[in-house]
Amino acid sequence: MCGNIVGALYGEPTLNPTWLNRLELREVITETGNDMLTEFHPTPLTPTWTTRYPDD
Repeated sequence: MCGNIVGALYGEPTLNPTWLNRLELREVITETGNDMLTEFHPTPLTPTWTTRYPDD
C-alpha cells in the first residue's frame, strides 16, 4: 500500500524495480491510474477515453 502511495505522488520511476516486477495486476493498476488522471484533467488526454467510458 505504501508503494502505491509513493508511486502516485512521485511516479513509477521512484519505485524499486523489484517491487514493480512482483506487483500483481500491474497493468490494471497502471491503466486505472492513467484513467483517473484523464478523468480529472480538463479535457480527455486520449481519444480512446470516450469509447472506453461512454457518456450513456
